[in-house]
Amino acid sequence: MAGMAAIWSSGVQTTLAGPYSVAAGINNAGQVVRYKTDASVQIQATVWTDGIPNQLGSLGGPSSVAFDINNLGQVVGWGSISVASQHASIWKGTTITDLGSLGGNSLAASINDFGVIMGNSLVSGDFSHATLWNGNSIPVDLNNLMDSSGIGWTLTSANGVNNLGYIVGSGYNSLGQQKGFLLTPCESFTTLPWSGVAPVPGPLVCGGLPGLVFAGAILAWWRRKELTSFSL
Repeated sequence: MAGMAAIWSSGVQTTLAGPYSVAAGINNAGQVVRYKTDASVQIQATVWTDGIPNQLGSLGGPSSVAFDINNLGQVVGWGSISVASQHASIWKGTTITDLGSLGGNSLAASINDFGVIMGNSLVSGDFSHATLWNGNSIPVDLNNLMDSSGIGWTLTSANGVNNLGYIVGSGYNSLGQQKGFLLTPCESFTTLPWSGVAPVPGPLVCGGLPGLVFAGAILAWWRRKELTSFSL
């Protein structure tokens, strides 16, 4: 039996159109995103508004998936370029923008109301790094934006970002142990000699809108905190 996504409000369930559908993100207006299959059984990124589905399209390939929607109605996920290639994408209405990658396939998992996007990107083969996009279609390796708490850690995926700039995701430490992480914006810049990335000039983070973005440049560095162990 085909499964169908649903939304619950005050204990009342409303089924979202299929024939097979999955829901993953919702904003304050009740818009829901993820994907549904079409007549050709291709997965299509979809936003449901008042229960009405609207397919969002891809980057020219056969399929797409949406993971999150913010309160401005901006949707992020991935769009396929071909059967074997996909890139992180953002939809504004039905207009899709390719967010690029660090090297291979990529996906965008979360977007906050300031347009800061988190996800992951393959850097070589099947090796994934947590990735940040700042609304300018330029992917940045999140591993290069940590203070000294990041020494010995590799962040492989960033799954969520809130309006305060807090980021959650997963990675592994120098012992190869897989862990969940919480990143919080630092109060000042720190030199990261092991990253090969020079500090970005500008005001201290934690000021403005929440110190993450200023004049289109990424100005924040983050402090890592281990959340819990888990297995994939």
